[in-house]
Amino acid sequence: MLRAAPLLLWLIAAMGATDAHAADDRLARMAALVNYVGADYHLAVADGKVVSQSELDEQLGLLRGVRESAGDIPLGKPEQRAQLLAALDAIRALMEQKADEAAVAAACRSLFAFMVKDLGLDLAPPGPPDLVRGATLFAANCVSCH
Repeated sequence: MLRAAPLLLWLIAAMGATDAHAADDRLARMAALVNYVGADYHLAVADGKVVSQSELDEQLGLLRGVRESAGDIPLGKPEQRAQLLAALDAIRALMEQKADEAAVAAACRSLFAFMVKDLGLDLAPPGPPDLVRGATLFAANCVSCH
């Protein structure tokens, strides 16, 4: 989990953005969570066997939340939503099959690339992170696990 800490901190900082960037922020949060799952899956499954059920449950829950968000996020073309949902479903299927960690990581990287290239995910934050808001959000949402 420590390897994913920078992603988690970025995600928390992104949560403090303004309403003007709400759709972009949701896409950024979704992308950060997909990256997190790809980076930490090996802590849940190794060599086709579950090594931490709680970690696997957490990651499947995060992916489920991303899929729910993907259902109503504004996208430019209808086929983009279908591609996004199909990619999320494919990642979930890999995880449920206890697929090799390299396959899950590759699928997550591919989805992230799609979000950047095809959905227009802007990797640059709209401004400096609000560290006070980030600390508040971390205390409320993350401290129990991290």
